[in-house]
Amino acid sequence: MRLSFSLLVIGVILISSLGCEEKPHWLRIYWEGEFEDSINVTGWDVNEDVVWLGDFYYPWQGEDSINYSGGYYFYKGKKVLDENPGPLLTVNGKTVGITIDSPLEVFDIYEAFDSSKIITIDYSDPWLDEQNYNLATLERFPNLVGVRIDLDSRTDLEKLDSIPSSLRLYVLCDYATDEVLEFILRYPNIRTLGVGERWVKVSANGVKHIWKLKELRSLATPHDYLFRGWNSRHLPKLRELHSFEIILY
Repeated sequence: MRLSFSLLVIGVILISSLGCEEKPHWLRIYWEGEFEDSINVTGWDVNEDVVWLGDFYYPWQGEDSINYSGGYYFYKGKKVLDENPGPLLTVNGKTVGITIDSPLEVFDIYEAFDSSKIITIDYSDPWLDEQNYNLATLERFPNLVGVRIDLDSRTDLEKLDSIPSSLRLYVLCDYATDEVLEFILRYPNIRTLGVGERWVKVSANGVKHIWKLKELRSLATPHDYLFRGWNSRHLPKLRELHSFEIILY
């Protein structure tokens, strides 16, 4: 009797444990209605994890399905016209991402769309100067989640200081050295990091600086040798790890 009771308890525990397992949560992605991909988003965090859609990093909003389109906007002042094209991102019928690539757009583009719907901005044009990376510009988008930015030189690093720390950063670091990677540790809000093919002078010790970005979700470099010795303990929230030579994770 005692043995039967023990077996019953064990059985209940096993059934309960199986019932507590987290079921996979899949995100289905469509491009203009055509199925493109499915991603296992189990354990993902809203606004923190990202999906690459067209030309944009899109901060996941908890969806089970995304139907997106790209294209270009054309505007002049407050009106949409056939001049000065710039990429945009539309998700499930809403324009959620825009590119700001000239001083004119900094002042005009937010009036061409519903600025409250914009959650991702591509600020990666290398010709932008420091004055365009400012809080006054970004405040025009009250629900902005993340900003993409390219760093092409040592002086570009200072641009990161102009972006509020409450925003997530999607960074492509073309100018990559051990010193630069140590510098960007000052920005724990970096969610994606790409190390460009130019000026790659990163040692094994330099790579270890990256391991300290514990909130990083996506990491890419041009050379897979940089990842030798890597394991998931280094970056526990990483969803994607690859080089331009081979996908590693």
